[in-house]
Amino acid sequence: MSEFLVAGFNHKFTPLEIREKVSFSKQERISTCQKLGALSAVNEALVLSTCNRTEFLMSLENLKEGKKVVIDFLAHEKNIPVEDLEKYIYFYPFQKGFEHVFRVASGLDSMVLGEHQITAQLKEAYESAVEAGTCNKLLNPLIQQALKSVKIVRRNTHLSENSISLGSVAVEFAQKIFGNLVWHNGLLIGTGEILEQAAYHLQKNGIKSLNVVNRTYSKAEKLAQRFKGSAFSIDDLLQSLFQADVVISSTGSSQYLIKKELVRKVMEIRKYKSIFFIDLGVPRDIEPDISSVKGVYLYNIEDLEEAVKMNIQKRRRESKIGDKIIRQQIIRFQEKLNQQQISPLIHSLKNRAETIRQEEVKKTMKKLKGLSPKEKNELERLSSAIVNKLLHDPFMALKKFSSDEKEKNKYQQFIKDIFNLE
Repeated sequence: MSEFLVAGFNHKFTPLEIREKVSFSKQERISTCQKLGALSAVNEALVLSTCNRTEFLMSLENLKEGKKVVIDFLAHEKNIPVEDLEKYIYFYPFQKGFEHVFRVASGLDSMVLGEHQITAQLKEAYESAVEAGTCNKLLNPLIQQALKSVKIVRRNTHLSENSISLGSVAVEFAQKIFGNLVWHNGLLIGTGEILEQAAYHLQKNGIKSLNVVNRTYSKAEKLAQRFKGSAFSIDDLLQSLFQADVVISSTGSSQYLIKKELVRKVMEIRKYKSIFFIDLGVPRDIEPDISSVKGVYLYNIEDLEEAVKMNIQKRRRESKIGDKIIRQQIIRFQEKLNQQQISPLIHSLKNRAETIRQEEVKKTMKKLKGLSPKEKNELERLSSAIVNKLLHDPFMALKKFSSDEKEKNKYQQFIKDIFNLE
Protein backbone atom coordinates (compact mmCIF):
# COMPACT_ATOMS: atom_id res chain seq x y z
CA MET A 1 0.00 0.00 0.00
CA SER A 2 1.47 3.38 -1.03
CA GLU A 3 2.20 6.03 1.59
CA PHE A 4 1.72 9.78 1.05
CA LEU A 5 4.23 12.50 1.88
CA VAL A 6 4.58 16.25 1.37
CA ALA A 7 8.17 17.50 1.69
CA GLY A 8 9.11 21.11 1.20
CA PHE A 9 10.39 24.57 2.03
CA ASN A 10 8.25 27.70 2.36
CA HIS A 11 8.18 31.34 3.45
CA LYS A 12 7.27 30.41 7.04
CA PHE A 13 10.32 28.30 7.81
CA THR A 14 12.92 28.88 5.09
CA PRO A 15 14.99 32.02 4.32
CA LEU A 16 14.91 33.42 0.80
CA GLU A 17 18.48 32.37 -0.05
CA ILE A 18 17.58 28.70 0.53
CA ARG A 19 14.19 28.98 -1.23
CA GLU A 20 15.98 30.36 -4.28
CA LYS A 21 18.37 27.40 -4.36
CA VAL A 22 15.67 24.70 -4.13
CA SER A 23 13.31 26.28 -6.68
CA PHE A 24 12.50 24.73 -10.07
CA SER A 25 11.52 26.66 -13.20
CA LYS A 26 8.49 25.78 -15.33
CA GLN A 27 10.85 24.23 -17.87
CA GLU A 28 12.37 21.96 -15.19
CA ARG A 29 9.11 20.68 -13.70
CA ILE A 30 8.40 17.79 -16.08
CA SER A 31 11.97 16.46 -16.08
CA THR A 32 12.14 16.79 -12.28
CA CYS A 33 8.95 14.75 -11.88
CA GLN A 34 10.34 12.13 -14.22
CA LYS A 35 13.64 11.93 -12.33
CA LEU A 36 11.82 11.50 -9.02
CA GLY A 37 9.40 8.97 -10.51
CA ALA A 38 12.33 6.89 -11.77
CA LEU A 39 13.60 6.38 -8.21
CA SER A 40 12.71 2.97 -6.77
CA ALA A 41 11.19 4.43 -3.59
CA VAL A 42 8.85 6.81 -5.46
CA ASN A 43 5.59 5.74 -7.13
CA GLU A 44 4.21 9.19 -7.99
CA ALA A 45 5.60 12.74 -7.80
CA LEU A 46 4.41 16.32 -8.27
CA VAL A 47 6.63 19.41 -7.89
CA LEU A 48 5.11 22.74 -6.85
CA SER A 49 7.62 25.60 -7.05
CA THR A 50 6.71 29.28 -6.54
CA CYS A 51 8.50 32.35 -5.15
CA ASN A 52 7.30 31.43 -1.66
CA ARG A 53 7.55 27.62 -1.65
CA THR A 54 8.97 24.48 -3.23
CA GLU A 55 7.08 21.32 -2.32
CA PHE A 56 7.18 17.69 -3.39
CA LEU A 57 3.95 15.66 -3.26
CA MET A 58 4.78 11.96 -3.43
CA SER A 59 3.33 8.50 -3.25
CA LEU A 60 5.97 6.21 -1.72
CA GLU A 61 6.66 2.60 -0.91
CA ASN A 62 8.29 3.52 2.39
CA LEU A 63 7.82 6.81 4.25
CA LYS A 64 11.17 6.83 6.04
CA GLU A 65 13.08 6.03 2.87
CA GLY A 66 11.09 8.70 1.00
CA LYS A 67 12.29 11.44 3.35
CA LYS A 68 15.90 10.55 2.64
CA VAL A 69 15.18 10.37 -1.10
CA VAL A 70 14.04 14.02 -1.24
CA ILE A 71 17.08 15.35 0.62
CA ASP A 72 19.53 13.28 -1.43
CA PHE A 73 17.76 14.28 -4.66
CA LEU A 74 17.96 18.01 -3.90
CA ALA A 75 21.54 17.78 -2.66
CA HIS A 76 22.51 16.20 -5.98
CA GLU A 77 20.31 18.28 -8.33
CA LYS A 78 20.94 21.67 -6.73
CA ASN A 79 24.38 21.07 -5.17
CA ILE A 80 23.20 22.07 -1.70
CA PRO A 81 24.82 20.70 1.49
CA VAL A 82 22.62 18.07 3.14
CA GLU A 83 22.82 19.84 6.51
CA ASP A 84 21.30 23.01 4.98
CA LEU A 85 18.39 21.01 3.59
CA GLU A 86 17.80 19.10 6.83
CA LYS A 87 17.74 22.38 8.76
CA TYR A 88 14.75 23.81 6.88
CA ILE A 89 12.83 20.96 5.21
CA TYR A 90 9.43 19.92 6.61
CA PHE A 91 7.58 16.64 6.14
CA TYR A 92 3.81 16.14 6.29
CA PRO A 93 2.73 12.48 5.99
CA PHE A 94 -0.75 10.99 5.42
CA GLN A 95 -3.61 13.03 6.95
CA LYS A 96 -1.42 16.06 7.73
CA GLY A 97 -0.14 16.01 4.16
CA PHE A 98 -3.65 15.85 2.67
CA GLU A 99 -4.76 18.78 4.83
CA HIS A 100 -1.67 20.79 3.81
CA VAL A 101 -2.35 20.29 0.09
CA PHE A 102 -5.98 21.39 0.46
CA ARG A 103 -4.97 24.49 2.48
CA VAL A 104 -2.27 25.44 -0.04
CA ALA A 105 -4.72 25.08 -2.95
CA SER A 106 -7.23 27.38 -1.23
CA GLY A 107 -4.69 30.08 -0.35
CA LEU A 108 -4.99 29.36 3.38
CA ASP A 109 -1.26 28.67 3.71
CA SER A 110 -0.11 31.62 1.57
CA MET A 111 1.89 34.65 2.64
CA VAL A 112 -1.07 36.73 1.41
CA LEU A 113 -3.94 34.86 3.06
CA GLY A 114 -6.61 33.83 0.56
CA GLU A 115 -4.70 34.79 -2.61
CA HIS A 116 -5.78 33.10 -5.85
CA GLN A 117 -2.45 32.85 -7.67
CA ILE A 118 -1.39 29.67 -5.86
CA THR A 119 -4.42 27.78 -7.23
CA ALA A 120 -3.30 28.44 -10.81
CA GLN A 121 0.26 27.48 -9.89
CA LEU A 122 -0.92 24.17 -8.41
CA LYS A 123 -2.94 23.46 -11.58
CA GLU A 124 0.16 24.05 -13.70
CA ALA A 125 2.24 21.77 -11.44
CA TYR A 126 -0.47 19.09 -11.71
CA GLU A 127 -0.52 19.35 -15.52
CA SER A 128 3.27 18.96 -15.60
CA ALA A 129 3.10 15.84 -13.40
CA VAL A 130 0.39 14.36 -15.62
CA GLU A 131 2.52 15.06 -18.70
CA ALA A 132 5.50 13.47 -16.95
CA GLY A 133 3.39 10.39 -16.18
CA THR A 134 3.98 10.68 -12.42
CA CYS A 135 0.47 11.56 -11.29
CA ASN A 136 -1.78 8.51 -11.06
CA LYS A 137 -3.83 6.55 -8.51
CA LEU A 138 -3.18 8.76 -5.46
CA LEU A 139 -2.05 12.20 -6.64
CA ASN A 140 -4.60 12.47 -9.45
CA PRO A 141 -7.72 12.20 -7.22
CA LEU A 142 -5.98 14.21 -4.48
CA ILE A 143 -5.32 17.27 -6.67
CA GLN A 144 -8.73 17.07 -8.35
CA GLN A 145 -10.49 16.99 -4.97
CA ALA A 146 -8.27 19.83 -3.66
CA LEU A 147 -9.17 22.01 -6.66
CA LYS A 148 -12.88 21.24 -6.18
CA SER A 149 -12.49 22.32 -2.56
CA VAL A 150 -11.09 25.69 -3.69
CA LYS A 151 -14.37 26.44 -5.46
CA ILE A 152 -16.39 25.43 -2.41
CA VAL A 153 -14.24 27.57 -0.08
CA ARG A 154 -14.55 30.61 -2.35
CA ARG A 155 -18.29 30.10 -2.79
CA ASN A 156 -18.93 29.82 0.95
CA THR A 157 -16.52 32.40 2.37
CA HIS A 158 -15.52 36.04 1.78
CA LEU A 159 -11.85 35.12 2.11
CA SER A 160 -10.57 37.09 -0.89
CA GLU A 161 -12.95 40.04 -0.71
CA ASN A 162 -11.01 42.14 1.79
CA SER A 163 -7.85 43.65 0.30
CA ILE A 164 -4.71 43.32 2.41
CA SER A 165 -2.09 45.23 0.39
CA LEU A 166 -1.69 49.01 0.67
CA GLY A 167 -1.96 49.41 -3.10
CA SER A 168 -5.26 47.55 -3.37
CA VAL A 169 -6.74 49.23 -0.28
CA ALA A 170 -5.84 52.63 -1.74
CA VAL A 171 -7.93 51.81 -4.80
CA GLU A 172 -10.80 50.59 -2.60
CA PHE A 173 -10.77 53.98 -0.84
CA ALA A 174 -10.94 55.72 -4.22
CA GLN A 175 -13.93 53.60 -5.21
CA LYS A 176 -15.74 54.66 -2.04
CA ILE A 177 -15.41 58.28 -3.18
CA PHE A 178 -16.05 57.92 -6.92
CA GLY A 179 -17.81 54.57 -7.26
CA ASN A 180 -17.03 53.32 -10.76
CA LEU A 181 -13.53 54.40 -11.86
CA VAL A 182 -14.06 54.01 -15.62
CA TRP A 183 -14.80 57.74 -16.05
CA HIS A 184 -11.85 58.92 -13.94
CA ASN A 185 -8.14 59.55 -14.44
CA GLY A 186 -5.37 58.23 -12.18
CA LEU A 187 -2.02 59.75 -11.26
CA LEU A 188 0.86 58.01 -9.52
CA ILE A 189 3.66 60.10 -8.01
CA GLY A 190 6.67 57.83 -7.53
CA THR A 191 7.50 54.36 -8.87
CA GLY A 192 7.90 52.00 -5.88
CA GLU A 193 6.35 48.60 -5.20
CA ILE A 194 3.25 50.02 -3.48
CA LEU A 195 2.56 52.18 -6.52
CA GLU A 196 2.97 49.16 -8.81
CA GLN A 197 0.29 47.42 -6.73
CA ALA A 198 -1.90 50.52 -6.97
CA ALA A 199 -1.39 50.71 -10.74
CA TYR A 200 -2.40 47.08 -11.12
CA HIS A 201 -5.60 47.54 -9.09
CA LEU A 202 -6.49 50.82 -10.79
CA GLN A 203 -6.19 49.17 -14.18
CA LYS A 204 -8.05 46.08 -12.96
CA ASN A 205 -10.94 48.30 -11.84
CA GLY A 206 -11.15 50.08 -15.17
CA ILE A 207 -9.47 53.46 -14.56
CA LYS A 208 -9.94 55.62 -17.66
CA SER A 209 -6.29 56.71 -17.92
CA LEU A 210 -3.16 56.40 -15.81
CA ASN A 211 -0.25 58.88 -15.64
CA VAL A 212 3.02 58.50 -13.73
CA VAL A 213 5.20 61.35 -12.39
CA ASN A 214 8.70 60.83 -11.06
CA ARG A 215 11.89 62.83 -10.56
CA THR A 216 13.67 60.30 -12.79
CA TYR A 217 11.67 60.33 -16.01
CA SER A 218 12.98 56.96 -17.24
CA LYS A 219 11.53 55.23 -14.16
CA ALA A 220 8.17 56.95 -14.68
CA GLU A 221 8.23 55.86 -18.32
CA LYS A 222 9.02 52.24 -17.42
CA LEU A 223 6.11 51.98 -14.95
CA ALA A 224 3.70 53.84 -17.27
CA GLN A 225 4.49 51.50 -20.18
CA ARG A 226 3.70 48.44 -18.06
CA PHE A 227 0.19 49.73 -17.48
CA LYS A 228 -0.39 51.48 -20.82
CA GLY A 229 -0.16 54.94 -19.26
CA SER A 230 1.78 58.15 -19.85
CA ALA A 231 4.91 59.40 -18.09
CA PHE A 232 5.69 62.94 -16.91
CA SER A 233 8.61 64.60 -15.17
CA ILE A 234 8.20 66.23 -11.78
CA ASP A 235 8.24 69.63 -13.56
CA ASP A 236 4.87 68.73 -15.11
CA LEU A 237 3.22 68.08 -11.73
CA LEU A 238 0.74 70.97 -12.00
CA GLN A 239 -0.51 69.83 -15.42
CA SER A 240 -0.73 66.21 -14.21
CA LEU A 241 -2.75 67.19 -11.13
CA PHE A 242 -5.13 69.23 -13.24
CA GLN A 243 -5.97 66.11 -15.27
CA ALA A 244 -6.18 63.69 -12.30
CA ASP A 245 -9.12 62.51 -10.22
CA VAL A 246 -7.26 59.90 -8.13
CA VAL A 247 -3.74 60.77 -6.95
CA ILE A 248 -1.57 58.23 -5.09
CA SER A 249 1.86 59.35 -3.94
CA SER A 250 4.84 57.53 -2.40
CA THR A 251 8.26 59.10 -3.04
CA GLY A 252 10.25 59.24 0.20
CA SER A 253 10.81 62.98 -0.35
CA SER A 254 12.02 64.91 2.71
CA GLN A 255 9.72 67.83 1.82
CA TYR A 256 6.08 68.18 0.76
CA LEU A 257 5.71 67.78 -3.00
CA ILE A 258 2.07 68.84 -2.99
CA LYS A 259 1.25 71.91 -0.94
CA LYS A 260 -2.03 73.63 -0.13
CA GLU A 261 -1.46 76.59 -2.45
CA LEU A 262 -0.69 74.28 -5.40
CA VAL A 263 -3.86 72.26 -4.75
CA ARG A 264 -5.94 75.46 -4.38
CA LYS A 265 -4.68 76.61 -7.81
CA VAL A 266 -5.46 73.19 -9.35
CA MET A 267 -8.98 73.12 -7.90
CA GLU A 268 -9.75 76.61 -9.23
CA ILE A 269 -8.74 75.48 -12.74
CA ARG A 270 -10.83 72.32 -12.33
CA LYS A 271 -13.80 74.37 -11.05
CA TYR A 272 -13.63 72.32 -7.84
CA LYS A 273 -14.23 68.98 -9.48
CA SER A 274 -13.31 66.45 -6.77
CA ILE A 275 -9.78 65.03 -6.39
CA PHE A 276 -8.97 62.08 -4.15
CA PHE A 277 -5.42 62.09 -2.68
CA ILE A 278 -3.75 59.15 -0.96
CA ASP A 279 -0.40 59.94 0.66
CA LEU A 280 1.62 56.74 1.17
CA GLY A 281 4.90 58.60 1.62
CA VAL A 282 6.99 58.31 4.79
CA PRO A 283 7.74 61.15 5.40
CA ARG A 284 4.55 62.57 3.88
CA ASP A 285 4.48 63.85 0.32
CA ILE A 286 1.29 65.90 0.70
CA GLU A 287 0.65 68.79 3.07
CA PRO A 288 -2.19 67.70 5.42
CA ASP A 289 -3.92 71.11 5.17
CA ILE A 290 -5.03 70.43 1.58
CA SER A 291 -8.06 68.60 3.00
CA SER A 292 -9.54 71.99 3.86
CA VAL A 293 -9.76 72.90 0.16
CA LYS A 294 -13.21 72.42 -1.35
CA GLY A 295 -13.58 69.16 -3.31
CA VAL A 296 -10.39 67.58 -1.91
CA TYR A 297 -10.32 64.23 -0.09
CA LEU A 298 -7.05 63.18 1.61
CA TYR A 299 -6.04 59.92 3.28
CA ASN A 300 -2.58 58.95 4.54
CA ILE A 301 -0.73 55.70 5.15
CA GLU A 302 -2.04 55.38 8.71
CA ASP A 303 -5.63 55.38 7.44
CA LEU A 304 -4.81 52.61 4.98
CA GLU A 305 -2.76 50.55 7.45
CA GLU A 306 -5.72 50.51 9.82
CA ALA A 307 -7.96 49.28 7.00
CA VAL A 308 -5.41 46.61 6.08
CA LYS A 309 -5.31 45.37 9.71
CA MET A 310 -9.10 45.17 9.82
CA ASN A 311 -9.18 43.28 6.51
CA ILE A 312 -6.52 40.83 7.72
CA GLN A 313 -8.66 40.13 10.79
CA LYS A 314 -11.68 39.56 8.52
CA ARG A 315 -9.70 37.15 6.35
CA ARG A 316 -8.51 35.24 9.41
CA ARG A 317 -12.11 34.83 10.54
CA GLU A 318 -13.07 33.63 7.07
CA SER A 319 -10.07 31.27 7.01
CA LYS A 320 -11.54 29.40 9.99
CA ILE A 321 -14.66 28.75 7.92
CA GLY A 322 -12.40 27.67 5.05
CA ASP A 323 -10.55 25.23 7.32
CA LYS A 324 -13.84 23.69 8.42
CA ILE A 325 -14.87 23.19 4.78
CA ILE A 326 -11.49 21.64 3.99
CA ARG A 327 -11.81 19.13 6.86
CA GLN A 328 -15.14 18.03 5.41
CA GLN A 329 -13.62 17.73 1.94
CA ILE A 330 -10.71 15.65 3.25
CA ILE A 331 -13.15 13.20 4.82
CA ARG A 332 -14.86 12.84 1.43
CA PHE A 333 -11.54 12.40 -0.32
CA GLN A 334 -10.42 9.72 2.15
CA GLU A 335 -13.72 7.89 1.70
CA LYS A 336 -13.15 7.89 -2.07
CA LEU A 337 -9.53 6.86 -1.62
CA ASN A 338 -10.49 4.07 0.74
CA GLN A 339 -13.12 2.84 -1.70
CA GLN A 340 -10.50 2.89 -4.44
CA GLN A 341 -8.07 0.91 -2.26
CA ILE A 342 -10.52 -1.75 -1.08
CA SER A 343 -12.35 -2.10 -4.41
CA PRO A 344 -9.91 -4.75 -5.77
CA LEU A 345 -10.31 -6.82 -2.59
CA ILE A 346 -14.11 -6.49 -2.64
CA HIS A 347 -14.17 -7.40 -6.33
CA SER A 348 -11.91 -10.41 -5.69
CA LEU A 349 -14.02 -11.59 -2.75
CA LYS A 350 -17.25 -11.19 -4.72
CA ASN A 351 -15.79 -13.17 -7.62
CA ARG A 352 -14.60 -15.90 -5.26
CA ALA A 353 -18.01 -16.15 -3.59
CA GLU A 354 -19.87 -16.05 -6.92
CA THR A 355 -17.69 -18.83 -8.35
CA ILE A 356 -18.42 -21.04 -5.33
CA ARG A 357 -22.14 -20.19 -5.46
CA GLN A 358 -22.45 -21.05 -9.14
CA GLU A 359 -20.57 -24.34 -8.68
CA GLU A 360 -22.79 -25.42 -5.77
CA VAL A 361 -26.01 -24.37 -7.51
CA LYS A 362 -24.94 -26.34 -10.59
CA LYS A 363 -24.31 -29.46 -8.46
CA THR A 364 -27.65 -29.07 -6.70
CA MET A 365 -29.59 -28.67 -9.93
CA LYS A 366 -28.06 -31.88 -11.27
CA LYS A 367 -29.35 -33.75 -8.20
CA LEU A 368 -32.79 -32.11 -8.30
CA LYS A 369 -33.93 -33.18 -11.75
CA GLY A 370 -37.15 -31.89 -13.22
CA LEU A 371 -37.00 -28.39 -11.66
CA SER A 372 -39.18 -25.85 -13.42
CA PRO A 373 -37.65 -22.55 -14.70
CA LYS A 374 -39.38 -20.78 -11.84
CA GLU A 375 -37.84 -23.14 -9.26
CA LYS A 376 -34.39 -22.74 -10.83
CA ASN A 377 -34.70 -18.95 -10.66
CA GLU A 378 -35.76 -19.21 -7.03
CA LEU A 379 -32.72 -21.34 -6.23
CA GLU A 380 -30.47 -18.75 -7.93
CA ARG A 381 -32.13 -15.94 -5.99
CA LEU A 382 -31.85 -17.78 -2.66
CA SER A 383 -28.16 -18.62 -3.08
CA SER A 384 -27.33 -15.03 -4.17
CA ALA A 385 -29.15 -13.62 -1.15
CA ILE A 386 -27.20 -15.89 1.22
CA VAL A 387 -23.87 -14.91 -0.34
CA ASN A 388 -24.65 -11.17 -0.22
CA LYS A 389 -25.70 -11.32 3.43
CA LEU A 390 -22.59 -13.27 4.39
CA LEU A 391 -20.34 -10.73 2.63
CA HIS A 392 -22.09 -7.66 4.02
CA ASP A 393 -20.33 -7.65 7.41
CA PRO A 394 -16.79 -8.13 6.03
CA PHE A 395 -17.36 -5.24 3.61
CA MET A 396 -18.67 -2.99 6.39
CA ALA A 397 -15.66 -3.86 8.52
CA LEU A 398 -13.31 -2.82 5.72
CA LYS A 399 -14.98 0.61 5.61
CA LYS A 400 -14.87 0.84 9.41
CA PHE A 401 -11.08 0.61 9.44
CA SER A 402 -10.63 3.22 6.67
CA SER A 403 -9.27 5.93 9.00
CA ASP A 404 -6.59 3.67 10.49
CA GLU A 405 -4.11 2.63 7.82
CA LYS A 406 -2.41 -0.10 9.88
CA GLU A 407 -5.69 -1.66 11.06
CA LYS A 408 -7.10 -1.52 7.54
CA ASN A 409 -4.07 -3.24 6.03
CA LYS A 410 -4.13 -5.89 8.77
CA TYR A 411 -7.82 -6.56 8.21
CA GLN A 412 -7.44 -6.71 4.42
CA GLN A 413 -4.72 -9.33 4.81
CA PHE A 414 -6.92 -11.27 7.23
CA ILE A 415 -9.76 -11.30 4.66
CA LYS A 416 -7.36 -12.54 1.99
CA ASP A 417 -6.12 -15.31 4.23
CA ILE A 418 -9.44 -16.70 5.45
CA PHE A 419 -11.05 -16.59 1.99
CA ASN A 420 -7.89 -17.88 0.28
CA LEU A 421 -7.56 -14.82 -1.99
CA GLU A 422 -4.36 -13.89 -3.79
